[in-house]
Amino acid sequence: MDLVSVLLGVALGSVAIWLGTGFAAYLSARARGGNALHWAAYGLFLGPFGLFLAYKLTHACPHCQAKILHGLRHCPACSQPISQLGDDQNPKGSFWSYRRSW
Repeated sequence: MDLVSVLLGVALGSVAIWLGTGFAAYLSARARGGNALHWAAYGLFLGPFGLFLAYKLTHACPHCQAKILHGLRHCPACSQPISQLGDDQNPKGSFWSYRRSW
C-alpha cells in the first residue's frame, strides 16, 4: 500500500463517520420533536457535534416524562402543551440579562 491510498482511505472513513453521526443527530432530534430540516442541516454541518447537541438539548416532558428538545410548545409523544416557566423559575441577580421563557 502506498501513502496515497492510505490517506484516501482515512479521508473516506472520516467523511463516512462525519455523515453517519450527522444522520444520527438528525434521527435523534426528529424523534424528540425537532424540525427535520433544521436538524438535517445541523447534523450535516456539525457532524458529531450535532449529535452531541441533539442529546444535550433535551429535557423531560412534565406530563409523560418523554425526552423532548428544549423550546417545544407541545410534546410530540403525548401532545400536551408545555407551559412556560414562572417568574420564580427565572434566573435572578445582577449578572443575568435575559429571561428564560421556556
